[in-house]
Amino acid sequence: MNGYDPFDQIRQGNPVPKTQVPDADSDIGVAIYNRITPTATRRPARRMRIVIALGALLALTATAWIVTRQPNNATGVACYQGVTLDTDAVVIPAQQLSPADCEPYWLDGSLTNPTLDSIPPTLIGCVNEAGTLDVFPTADPAVCTNNGLTPYEPVPLDQPELVLDEELSNLLGVGTCLPMADADLAVKQILTDLHLDNWSVTTQPPTPDRPCASYSLKSNNRNIVLVPIPGSN
Repeated sequence: MNGYDPFDQIRQGNPVPKTQVPDADSDIGVAIYNRITPTATRRPARRMRIVIALGALLALTATAWIVTRQPNNATGVACYQGVTLDTDAVVIPAQQLSPADCEPYWLDGSLTNPTLDSIPPTLIGCVNEAGTLDVFPTADPAVCTNNGLTPYEPVPLDQPELVLDEELSNLLGVGTCLPMADADLAVKQILTDLHLDNWSVTTQPPTPDRPCASYSLKSNNRNIVLVPIPGSN
């Protein structure tokens, strides 16, 4: 049909007036971005037999994809026996949230690989699209890209703002609904733990339909704004 635009029906059916959409730089706009950036992505089907499951399995909470990053989900670590995602793995609770978490399972025989030259082997960590840590027994730095993963790099200890953002993401990420008052106390404790005494917290009042806390990080004036958002249904 000449001149027909199939998206016209979508535009006409959009119930949200443009004047009601928050500006991207506003507190709620930033909070919405922080909330929806960790959107779970579909990963290719693959075989993985879990040899041992200690604690909860890796949660499916995801985070924004960047070239190198710290895992954002401290629920667990997957220690692989080989250098691909198709090999057997031990899923363990996170401790240091580093490849070193897997070393005891090589030493006690939970993980074995006769092709390795040393036990424990050199271990390389990669971050999957769920934001959690996959660890492989190899010194090959290409193991992450070969498996479609992101190389793991710990947050530098001399960059406390990166650590702060990571802590806030863990506390107030997708799938959580922390009441505003509890979030205020928890965020202030994080600032104390990180010795960020020059930072402040501003808490906007919750409403019955927006009881959960999200955050907007304002580095220019060292302020964390806690923004109320709806709970997950």
